[in-house]
Amino acid sequence: MKSALITGIRGFVGSHLSSLMLDDGWKVIGLDRKGEGPERMNQVFSSQHNGAPGKIENISYIASDLSNHDQLLSIFKDHSFDAIVHLAGMAFVPEGWKNPASMLQSNAICTINLLSAGREAGWKGRFVYVSSSDVYGNTDASDLPIHENSPVRPNSPYASSKLAAEQFCGYFLRDGIQVVIARPFNHIGPGQKTHFVVPSFLQRIRQAAKTNENKITVGDMESGRDFTDVRDVARAYMLLIEKGIVGDVYNICTGKMVTIKEIMDISLKIAGTDLKYQVDPALLRPEGATYRYGSSEKLKAAGWKPGYTLEQSIRDMWKFMDQYPEGGIL
Repeated sequence: MKSALITGIRGFVGSHLSSLMLDDGWKVIGLDRKGEGPERMNQVFSSQHNGAPGKIENISYIASDLSNHDQLLSIFKDHSFDAIVHLAGMAFVPEGWKNPASMLQSNAICTINLLSAGREAGWKGRFVYVSSSDVYGNTDASDLPIHENSPVRPNSPYASSKLAAEQFCGYFLRDGIQVVIARPFNHIGPGQKTHFVVPSFLQRIRQAAKTNENKITVGDMESGRDFTDVRDVARAYMLLIEKGIVGDVYNICTGKMVTIKEIMDISLKIAGTDLKYQVDPALLRPEGATYRYGSSEKLKAAGWKPGYTLEQSIRDMWKFMDQYPEGGIL
């Protein structure tokens, strides 16, 4: 039986990835700060048409914040796994501006700690490092779509921490660790926390219905992004374990850009409401609308393609909130 260590398993992507891997016959070992699976992971499992609610009990959990070298070394010595998907870290971009040192520690230093322990233990398995499309920074419209060889111009502490981790990952290739870098673009799906744009819209629409509001204020609606369903992202990580070229970088995206306005319009359609929204100039970004979408041709050449439409993703998120109004993975 193939086995994998998933760091950050209690998070949004980790919950979906572990469900998918269990369905595919993998043995899953989960690492997170608390060392236990939250109730919401069960909710994600049971909400999926191909989920396996009972199998969550087969996951072994390890409590670690990835800071203790001796503990990490013992994990490699006490457990056997063919692959690591490294999801753990701080993912909320604004937090990096408040706590840049914590962002660097969580996203870069902890990655180095994990790889260093693996090197000392002689581990030579597949290591999928989950970076971010944010490393590309702001891109001129003439340079879109973004390819893996596009210039990297991180313009936030979050993006800088991810790129730093990428660069250090490369040093461990010489030790036989099979590093593959994933750069996911925006992703959405059931269980995403409501401080992200799509679940935030859905929550506000629900709240407006409860309070009989007929209008909400919003910020920038013209910016465009490339949204991929989290379940398709999870499949991409599994594909990179099996077929990713060691040392390479892969964008994970649909290759299509949609505006935030389109996201809101789809959300209102799914909710079946005539709620109106009004742009508040005070909520607009000083730099104006920004645009980003990527090329996924390299990943598609390895055998991947999106399986969920944008509307299906948002519809599934809406249904998830019917059961769990607070929305996000704990």
